[in-house]
Amino acid sequence: MEAELYRVQTKLNLSKRNIIPVGLKNLCNLCCLEVESAMHLFFECRRTHDLWNKCYTWWGDQQVLAANNQQHFWQHVGNLRGVNRKLAG
Repeated sequence: MEAELYRVQTKLNLSKRNIIPVGLKNLCNLCCLEVESAMHLFFECRRTHDLWNKCYTWWGDQQVLAANNQQHFWQHVGNLRGVNRKLAG
């Protein structure tokens, strides 16, 4: 999973590849508080957590998000498997 996350074109990855200017701030566009890395964007950003909650509500599934990003990822994967079963059935 980690290798796939580093392929996401975040500000951090783009600056490491010298695609965006060095002086440009690499802060997350959603929260403007932390560097925009894949881990932050998908699992740590408070705004992203809000988005996940809205997705779970839309899917008809109430969730309490996990305390850390690894637990959140596995919780999300488990929920998607359940959603896929609901959609197929």
